[in-house]
Amino acid sequence: MLYVDTNVFIVYLTGTPSHQGRLAHAFFKDLSIGSVIATTTEGVLVEATQVLSSKKGLAYPRDQISHELKRILAFRGLRLERLELHLRALDRFAATNLDYVDCILIESADGPDDAVISFDRDYDRVRVGIRLEPASDN
Repeated sequence: MLYVDTNVFIVYLTGTPSHQGRLAHAFFKDLSIGSVIATTTEGVLVEATQVLSSKKGLAYPRDQISHELKRILAFRGLRLERLELHLRALDRFAATNLDYVDCILIESADGPDDAVISFDRDYDRVRVGIRLEPASDN
């Protein structure tokens, strides 16, 4: 199995450096039509959102990041475990100021008895009761 690293996503989206950009575009074109089959991981998506949104780096708008990553994830030859969860998390990422990891946790905790254990109060704005702080029986 082929595994696609974050830097290939970034080079594909930015086109730089140009030599690598051409190679990344050719590779992703093959992925888009399914002539190459590869997979990526949740960690790659997390890192890609961080690199693309970094204020000290590329500073892409969140909605553009979400759109581009969802477009790539739709390529016929690209595989990702829990794809639907990540598509929802990317939608939430575009619509909020939450980190992508927080978006993944929120979308994972979608059942009536599910909660995210966290000290981060940002979750409280999403849904009442989604966040619980760690409790001790001591």
